[in-house]
Amino acid sequence: MLDRIESLIAMMRRADIVSLAIRDGDQTLELRLQPYGREADQRSSVSPGGDTASCQPVRSPEMGRFRSVGLPTDRRVEAGDILGYIDIDPVRVSVIAPMDGWLGPALREDGIVVGYGDVLFTLTGAAPR
Repeated sequence: MLDRIESLIAMMRRADIVSLAIRDGDQTLELRLQPYGREADQRSSVSPGGDTASCQPVRSPEMGRFRSVGLPTDRRVEAGDILGYIDIDPVRVSVIAPMDGWLGPALREDGIVVGYGDVLFTLTGAAPR
């Protein structure tokens, strides 16, 4: 698998994929790239005193089978945290939190096929009550 890293990275860049995991038998290769045009520390978040009622959908980055990582509802997450995966045999694409916030319940069941852009979760800036 290591001999394919350069071509995999090129494919990831063309498809705007930032996280990739490939399983081949007992071997696993995981790649994570910084998105183009972003600084490493640039994050979308709710600022103190800002709009704490903001709500952000977390959308599926690809079409495939949704896999939950079992995070509890109302958990605080940070931009870049992995919230789940989309399995596209044999590729696994991470579902990434787009901002800091509080995680709402999963809107799709684990194992169900989802489309590109389907809303999987919502994040809110306000703490749950």
